[in-house]
Amino acid sequence: LQTASLAGMPLTADEADILAGYLNVGVGAAIAEYVRSREEQLKSSQSDLEFLTEAGELLGSSLDYQSTLARLTHILVPRLADFCIVQLDGASPDEAPIMDVRPERAVLIRELLNRIPLKEGAQSHAEVVRTGKPLLVKAVQDGFLESIAQTPEHLAKLRALGVTSWVVVPLKIKTSSFGTITLAMSESGRHYRPADLVL
Repeated sequence: LQTASLAGMPLTADEADILAGYLNVGVGAAIAEYVRSREEQLKSSQSDLEFLTEAGELLGSSLDYQSTLARLTHILVPRLADFCIVQLDGASPDEAPIMDVRPERAVLIRELLNRIPLKEGAQSHAEVVRTGKPLLVKAVQDGFLESIAQTPEHLAKLRALGVTSWVVVPLKIKTSSFGTITLAMSESGRHYRPADLVL
């Protein structure tokens, strides 16, 4: 209103009413969007707390870490991942707990772990075991799969996984790592964020 007045073009009463209506709609929409966003954040926080409680109860329920970690994969998928792999130092890939929303893909994952394990530096288990630090891949960059594939057949199998994003976190006792958990997204279209590493 002040700008229109300074420009020598004061608004009529009707024009002022129309402008006020638009402003009210804009403010109302902004408030509604804020409320919706806050509700989503609260729901997400509640879900995270419920998950942490459930996972904590599971991890404290048994001294048999192999079976406990296998059961943990059932909690992680599909809540936090489309598929999950637990790799323990010194354990055979045949013993690695794998959970997938598509059971047939779990067979392919185990085949890849057995036949063509990824090399260190390939943003995978080996790198996290070496550094002891979690790894976050928000999205697969162009050319990444080609850069880590060891053969054309290997590349085709990697593409068949359909991975869009993943995190690898170390399993530790005090300061010593004894394996990793890999969480990956694929057909759900979801992507991991830095906040997911906190959880």
